[in-house]
Amino acid sequence: LNDYNTIYRLIFHLPMLKYNKLLAKKIVLQDSIPITSNEQLTSLEQLVINHPCTLESLYNILSYTSKLHRLTCEHLFLMNQNISREVPLTIFNLTYCSISQCYLKFDEFEMFIKQISSQLRTLRFKPCSDIFYLDADRWQQLILQYMPYLHTFQFKYHDGVSGHFRIQSYHSFINRFISPFWIERQWLLDIQIDLNHWSPIEIIFSIQPKRYIKKNSFDAIHM
Repeated sequence: LNDYNTIYRLIFHLPMLKYNKLLAKKIVLQDSIPITSNEQLTSLEQLVINHPCTLESLYNILSYTSKLHRLTCEHLFLMNQNISREVPLTIFNLTYCSISQCYLKFDEFEMFIKQISSQLRTLRFKPCSDIFYLDADRWQQLILQYMPYLHTFQFKYHDGVSGHFRIQSYHSFINRFISPFWIERQWLLDIQIDLNHWSPIEIIFSIQPKRYIKKNSFDAIHM
């Protein structure tokens, strides 16, 4: 089957299914899965979307999964710039969210997090090149208001430098990652500079729990 929508409809008609992983190497861009009615809710508790997925499709998939505890998404991106959520999602049990490659701008990601995050304990993801992901104060406000139970927070941001390195205005955001908010939670900033990376030189900004920095194992974490 090449029609993801058909596959998901079949999955959502399995009332006793608790875990599902869908693996595919290519994306088939078709009409989004329709939003469910309350009569179509599934019993899924763990969902692994191991294929490229639009934000609109993910919203609609999640409308079927009110009992979901763990969400893993391989590639998340935006197709419709005017996407909006008129009907709020009813996901009250989601405690784990991992996105391997997040191609959303921070504004779009923030909108998504506000929909799913009330009980979130773990958030792991690698964002796209949007400098606003490095705004520590904005993160702090988002976490305090929408992720009050967050325990494990990890993200990894890649920044390219062409030619001579120069301090940019957005680099001032980064200093705020050493404020008491971050230190108290032991979410520490780690900066790596890869001089061997093919031009441009790559700077990697990571936020991760102290225990992972000690083990130097961020790259080994399954995201």
